[in-house]
Amino acid sequence: MVTRPTAAATALIYVRVSRLDDDERERKISPEMQRGKAAMLRELAGLAVETFEDLDISGKSATNRPAYQRLLTRLRGGGVRYVVGYDLSRITRSVGDQADFFTELEHAGAVFLEASTGRTIDPNDENDELSANVLGSVNQHYRRALGRRVRDALAAKVERGELVGPVPAGYIRRRTVLENGKIARNWVEADPEKAPVVQLLFQEYATGVYSLKGLARAMNARGIPQPRSTHFRNNRTAAQIWTADVVKDILANPRYAGHVPGRDGTLHQGHYPALVDDSTWAACQRVRIRRRAAGLSFGRSRSPRWSTPYLLSSVLRCSRCGSTMSGETRRPDRTHPQPRQHYTCYRRRTAQACDAPFVAQTILETQLLQILRTVSAPAGFFESIEADARGLAGLATARAKLSRRQFDERLKRLTFMLELGDLSPEDYLSRRDALQALVSAGQPAGSSTLEGQQKALAGFIDAWPEMTIEERKRVVAAVFQEIRANEDGISRFLPRDDWKRFVTAVVGVLSAPRGVTERKTGLKALDVETVQLLQDSRGWLRLAG
Repeated sequence: MVTRPTAAATALIYVRVSRLDDDERERKISPEMQRGKAAMLRELAGLAVETFEDLDISGKSATNRPAYQRLLTRLRGGGVRYVVGYDLSRITRSVGDQADFFTELEHAGAVFLEASTGRTIDPNDENDELSANVLGSVNQHYRRALGRRVRDALAAKVERGELVGPVPAGYIRRRTVLENGKIARNWVEADPEKAPVVQLLFQEYATGVYSLKGLARAMNARGIPQPRSTHFRNNRTAAQIWTADVVKDILANPRYAGHVPGRDGTLHQGHYPALVDDSTWAACQRVRIRRRAAGLSFGRSRSPRWSTPYLLSSVLRCSRCGSTMSGETRRPDRTHPQPRQHYTCYRRRTAQACDAPFVAQTILETQLLQILRTVSAPAGFFESIEADARGLAGLATARAKLSRRQFDERLKRLTFMLELGDLSPEDYLSRRDALQALVSAGQPAGSSTLEGQQKALAGFIDAWPEMTIEERKRVVAAVFQEIRANEDGISRFLPRDDWKRFVTAVVGVLSAPRGVTERKTGLKALDVETVQLLQDSRGWLRLAG
């Protein structure tokens, strides 16, 4: 008997296809068919429905599917009666991920509803659990067997000199289809629009005048669109403009010279038109090798990693478009007798694709020092931080108990899979140890860790005036994972994982009713004042006001 909470009035529909294009849409379980089958289920009548879709993403792993991760987050939020999928293979084709999915269902008090058959799978029912485990093993076996056959077939095509998978930018795949729908002929030819762009890129780089970044900047300045597809599979986004990485990927691809690489690195002569002749290809590779040897692959001289005078270049991003921001120095002119140093959005500087204004280096780095001074609380504050940390530790302990419960349930499933023969003894021990490591990782850090971080950061701030640029950059890179900036300066920032617990404890103290003032803390007057910080639910912090 399925038990459901009376407040559960929502159904979550999950749609996934491993590949989606015009040819596959008619032959596979299309998104439209999955949604249609789910909508016809009578169990969904009167329920609120939320749909999550992962298209062009394999079911091999759950970690690279953003919609599936959002579905799990929504499931943990409660109020869910059904999770609906066309069949169990849409959720996952991994036995391990399936076990985790049913654990989440059990905690949420929900059941899985299969749209193709209308049957439900209750994680609390041992018979449903048995059938689901058997079906999960079949799905995983199918995925692995299919993957092996596909790899062997693709390797045979490569040995014949055929291009497999999506063709490189500059090529287009053609085919002749008979009236009965069968493909009579399949071939690759040059794309009349994009092939000249690829050829121009090789010709320009072969001159040796450009670095990768310099050539990308020149192509953007000419208004030439980059030829790669804006749609990448498995949730990988494509660059919208020319970048050094886009240029490098094209110049390093031997397929443009008519050579198809195998999985073992062997090159096979291609049976399709080459866009680049052998002499141009060889010239480009000589330039790449020469620049790499000279340390100039990305337009940089062979100098130490921390040679730039800009502290934030490794972590700073534009608040408007999310692109990286790097330092840029403007020479003196009649109205500005001194050099001007500022940070600029990369998309604005290279392609005028963002309207974010320049931000002065002094503004951002002054605010950075304000933030560091704020989170490096005076020594007298540690008692308050420690008290708050104990509260956090209590919460973490409660969560650790839940993790222990999950560990016991997952261990039970692993044992069952071992008995069925779905896991080898080595895999069982490996997965058991991995689960134990996750439980151990959930334990709260001790107060000694917080105190050590507080002392270290306070020491950095005291020594800041005497530190070199390189030393300051290392501090920034160690503490901050990402900093977002707009025309007013730093808009928000995210600490690195090692510092999140410490920063959270400090912010809790600073936001308490007692406040943080010079009078109450005994904090001496500083050249750079401290600031008030606010933290959101995702761990991002911003300056108050």
